[in-house]
Amino acid sequence: MDRSHHNFLAEILNKFNDPHLSKEIVQIIQ
Repeated sequence: MDRSHHNFLAEILNKFNDPHLSKEIVQIIQ
């Protein structure tokens, strides 16, 4: 996946402040 796009998604996930959800989504999009 495009790294800049991945970083963009990571920034959004950080705003939600839900590490568990973030991990699950990161695994899905990788």
